[in-house]
Amino acid sequence: MVNTNHNNLESFSPQSNNGWLATGDGRGPTTLGQAYSGLSTATLRIANAIFSHVEIPEGSSSDDPYARLHVIQLTNSSAMLGSSVVNSFLLALQKQYKFELITDFFLLPDSCINKKSLDEIKEIIQGKLKTKDLPIVVPIVFDRDSWIVRNHIATIMITENEIEYFDPKGVLSSYQGLQSENSLRDVLEHINEELFEGNGTIKENTITHQFDINNCGVFACYYIYQKLKGKPLQNPIALTEISDFRNKMLKICFPE
Repeated sequence: MVNTNHNNLESFSPQSNNGWLATGDGRGPTTLGQAYSGLSTATLRIANAIFSHVEIPEGSSSDDPYARLHVIQLTNSSAMLGSSVVNSFLLALQKQYKFELITDFFLLPDSCINKKSLDEIKEIIQGKLKTKDLPIVVPIVFDRDSWIVRNHIATIMITENEIEYFDPKGVLSSYQGLQSENSLRDVLEHINEELFEGNGTIKENTITHQFDINNCGVFACYYIYQKLKGKPLQNPIALTEISDFRNKMLKICFPE
């Protein structure tokens, strides 16, 4: 159990981490951890600029600019996945697993959730939640403007009587502010009231898995994929697992 100031809040990560790079208190990476994340991505980008080679997979047209963009982002381990790549993966994943998808908070340039007020968010999701079957996947993007902190993708996943919030950097929803005095925690509470009359369980990731500024989209997709398969997350998720999952995403997006 973490953050006991919140009702119905549980952690689905059995252990927490702390030290020089992560706070361990639900605030994510320290300032040093953020700097390390930027350096890690910069190092990868230099290496990939020298050694990377892109091949368009079978099942897609080499003349398709979107396919080429998706392949470049997925095969380049230093590339940040755009929302269109994440969306393409999730649409392809719906052919394998049954789940509903709400895209209002990550797909368009002006859809970043922290640029909206709680009332705006409530208006957007009003009626959508109750008309969809569980599980429901809600990817969300936070707008950031810093050389060491880039736009960031996290995920809300709703299953039977349960709401999970997964931020790969381990930042709790109460520390994610909106365009008001509210936080993302209030959004989770609203979903709980709308779907479960306040009786559902809200769980949040407390582990800082991500120490770069380019893999948040891959972590989000990995979490969704593992959750749909009914497999628990590793703690922490190994970076090699995330690198391998880029290839898995490529195969799901472009099946032979």
